[in-house]
Amino acid sequence: MYNQPQLFTILAMKTYLKTTYREIVECLELMDKIRKFLGLNKLPHFTTIQKFFVKECQTP
Repeated sequence: MYNQPQLFTILAMKTYLKTTYREIVECLELMDKIRKFLGLNKLPHFTTIQKFFVKECQTP
């Protein structure tokens, strides 16, 4: 399971790098140091990040 800070950081990276959800996951596959820093043993599926974004945008 992924926590909110991890998913938010991935979402921020996606926005900064101007990538799609799929592309940010592909980028993270290559970024060993960032994965380790975030504490990601396994990468989230791109839909996990997308669902997090939708959920957070709907929260008042």
